[in-house]
Parts: sequence; structure tokens; C-alpha cells
Amino acid sequence: MKHLLRLLLFPIFACCILIYQAANADEREDDLFGEEDTTLFSEQADSEAKGENSSLKLALKEALQQKEKHLDIGGRFYYTNSLLIPENSQLSDGRLSTSGIVDLYFDARLDDDLRFYFQQKLSNSVASEKNIVPLVLSQLGEKNDVDQLWIKFSIDQGYYFTLGKQPTKLGTGFVWQPTDFLNVDRYNPLDLTDQRLGVNLVKLQIPLPDNNLNIYAIAQLDDTETLDEIGALLRIEYLSKSGEYALSLKNSKDSQLRLGFDASVGFKYFDWLISAAAIHNDPRPFVIEALGPAQFLLADLLDASQTIDRSEEWFQQTSTGFLYTRTIFDNKTLIINGEYFYNEAGYTNRDVLPSIIINSFIPGSTTNFNPLYFGKEYAAVGLSINGLGGDQDQSISVIAISNLDDQTGVTQLVYRTQLFRDLALSTSMGWFLGDEGVFRPSLGETNVPFAEDLLILPPRFNASLQLSLSF
Repeated sequence: MKHLLRLLLFPIFACCILIYQAANADEREDDLFGEEDTTLFSEQADSEAKGENSSLKLALKEALQQKEKHLDIGGRFYYTNSLLIPENSQLSDGRLSTSGIVDLYFDARLDDDLRFYFQQKLSNSVASEKNIVPLVLSQLGEKNDVDQLWIKFSIDQGYYFTLGKQPTKLGTGFVWQPTDFLNVDRYNPLDLTDQRLGVNLVKLQIPLPDNNLNIYAIAQLDDTETLDEIGALLRIEYLSKSGEYALSLKNSKDSQLRLGFDASVGFKYFDWLISAAAIHNDPRPFVIEALGPAQFLLADLLDASQTIDRSEEWFQQTSTGFLYTRTIFDNKTLIINGEYFYNEAGYTNRDVLPSIIINSFIPGSTTNFNPLYFGKEYAAVGLSINGLGGDQDQSISVIAISNLDDQTGVTQLVYRTQLFRDLALSTSMGWFLGDEGVFRPSLGETNVPFAEDLLILPPRFNASLQLSLSF
């Protein structure tokens, strides 16, 4: 988030600095080089030169002021085709899905560090006749929704406010982000494009550069009707010569308490990354035996024997890993990531997996099947090379994720290139590994009233092709 704020504020700060430099050019030259030697130039030539400089400075200042205040309108279109081949199926029997997403934005940069941003997401998807459980259930179906709608301003150049629906990112992991306490949906590292929606927040940032600190106070307003339902987060970031550190405290409307610690420490050849979260009063029931759809929905009310209440317990989630970056082969960039994730609140009993998956499709259910957070222990490794091709606009990346509990996993290869200035191509191929388990769930045909077309077969291979057009 800190980097995002810097990107958003950079144009304003850059314009202010240029105006300041233009207005004080003469003073800087006197300080650096001393007073002008009048014996070399006539007074008339000196006067004319100063007049021309003043005109140039005035024109530059007016141009910068006009550039500061403008409305930028544009967008991006994503067209994606995906193919998934279940176990023991031919290529011709693969399941196809097509989606089109349009992001339209209005970006108004106004005077006095004031900015307004609006982004509307328009989505349309065409799936096969029967639904197949994706790796991570998508939060974006065939609907239109506001992705971002916020206003940003500062007070006394020391208090920066952002109000409205806005994107956010907390944590250091490249697969797992246990300290991301704000996003409604978890990050899916296998998506070609992160299509998560923004979060309704009131955010205050207080930078303290003399102390190398950034302080954030955030109120989360999603699904709130009364004041006591507002979620609150306090985050303190510290930057030192060795790395970046952060502490987070989040209290949700359901009285769930979360504590987080993030660190990114630089060593000679690599960066060490860690994100650790402690969670208390998790309201979700923990399933110990398989449930039917009706039982799961009423588990909180019926005190079913197949579930237990763990709301009084503390659980930890910790991801730790490394980031290695090196320049190779004439300015090409090699990036290697490794990460281990421990989820104390996860499951080791695979027998409850079908119940949780089915109930994820129940309208209004709080259950969300996410294979990246279902088990207790995971590991991942990633490798990418950027700057390939004659124009250095191509990249190749590989990622492998494994659930260490049941030895299932997924491996994905992604290739990206810039076809034209405003048109990019991304394509991926993925293989699902291991027997039936978290990454290869299987139910066959299901006779669930609310999901008669639901088909859950162990996936074996998937491929996607995405075109991204900027306008």
C-alpha cells in the first residue's frame, strides 16, 4: 500500500517540485556559482537575457499549473478464454469458459493535492453447461460493479486522507498474505490478472519521515449499518537501512481480533520476507465430520455434533520465504521466490472437503472453499525472467504450489508479451498434481437441489489465453 500511495502522489509532488525549481532558478545559480560576472556582458544583454528567462519561467509555470488540473478518461478491456480438462477426459471433452471484463476509469487531478478517482467494472462470462469448481471460487461473476470510487486530499502536508472504495494490499508474501486483513477476497496467484474489487475504507496516513515511520488509521465500512459494525485497523510501518517492518491491529464488527507482523529484510544476495498473523474469535464453525447443505447453513444455530466452536481460541498463520533478484544476459531480470505457509486453523481431514465445497455454492453462506488456505502446511516456489525479446517486452514465469498435507499441488507456466503498444497477450498452462485432495477435489455428479448442474471432477490440466487492451 505504501508503494501505491507513492505512485498516486508522485505526479503531484513532481509538479510542485518543478514549479518551485523554476521560480527559484536565479537564487540557486547564485548560491552554486556566485554572482554573475558583469564585466563579460553589457547591461543591455544581461537585461534582455533576464527578461527572456522570466518569460520562459512564467510560461513553464502556467503549463505545469494547467497540467496539474485535468481529467483523464480511459480504461482496459480483458478478454479471456480458459480450458479445463478433468481426470480421465479427452481434449475434446475439456470444459470451456469465456469472460470479458471492461474497466472504465475517470481520474480527476485537481489543485491543492486533491484527486478523485472512479473505476467501473463491467463483466460478462460464458461457462460450459456444467459448473466446475475452479481453483479459487471467483468473486466476480456476470455483473457490473464499482471497483474504485475514492477521493484523496491532504491537510497541512502531513495528514493524507483517502475516502471511498479503494484497492489495498498488506503483506509480503507472493502467494499467501495472512496479514491482508482488509480485502474481502483472497489473492489468487494463478490468475492472469488480479480482478478483486476495492474495499470501502476511510484511510488516514501520517508520514513521519524524521522517524522513518508511516502510520495508518483505517475504518472499514463494507456491510456496515451501525457504528459498532465498523471495522478498525491501525498499522505502523518502519523503514530502516536493513529493511521494512510493520505492525497491524484489526478489530472486525464480529469482534474478531487480528494481530499482524510483516518484515522484509535485505541481505547481500536475497531478501527475507515474513508475514505472521494471530487470529482470535473466528466465528466460522470448524467441521469435524461431513455435513449436508442444510446442516451447514444452520450449524451456528443447531450446535451440530459435526462442528465445534473455536471462537475463544487463538490461531496463527505465518508465511516466510525469500526473494532473489539478479540481472542476467544483457539487462534481463531473473527473479526467484520461495515461500512456506503454516495455517494453524486449517484442516488435515480430507473427508470434510466435499461438504465445504458444496456449501460454498449456497447463496448467503459464509463458507468459502479456498485450497490455498484449506490445509495446514504449504510450500511454493516461483521463477520469472523479464526483458526477453528484441524489444524487451516479453516475460516467462513458472510457479509451483504444493499442499504438504495431502501431497497435491499445481504448477503453472505463464508467457506475456506486448503485441502492440496498447495490446498485451498473456497465456498460461497449468498441471494439477497428486491424487485426490485439496488441489484435485472430486465429487462426481451431485444431487444438490440448489446446484443441480454442479460437476466436481479432479482437474488435470488447464490453459488460459488473455488479451488486454488499453484505451
